[in-house]
Amino acid sequence: IQGFWTIQKMEMKNVQTEHSTTIVVKNSQYNVKVDKALFTVAKLEKGL
Repeated sequence: IQGFWTIQKMEMKNVQTEHSTTIVVKNSQYNVKVDKALFTVAKLEKGL
């Protein structure tokens, strides 16, 4: 994706319980400009 090696699908498995989780990434972008106002202490503490 845009010249970067990118994981698009990952699977984790608990070998004790046999439970597994799969994460699929469908849209990745690199070098996207992000407003620095999103990274104030208050917003980082609050989360999404």
